[in-house]
Amino acid sequence: MAREKEAYRDNLERILEAFPGREIITQKELAAWLHMDSRTVKQTFPMKGGGTQGSTCWISVATLARAMS
Repeated sequence: MAREKEAYRDNLERILEAFPGREIITQKELAAWLHMDSRTVKQTFPMKGGGTQGSTCWISVATLARAMS
């Protein structure tokens, strides 16, 4: 069984504070939170969904915390 990365829990806590009660975050929401361009978010993180609209792509909170670690 793989160990979680050292910063995973800290990242998860920060994400849950920013998006309380959410399990899924859209590309546009994540871009606004990180103060990044929506296209950069899609290139940087493993977003699911498709299309060119940021609202159609999404990422789970757990996956985001893992990717940020």
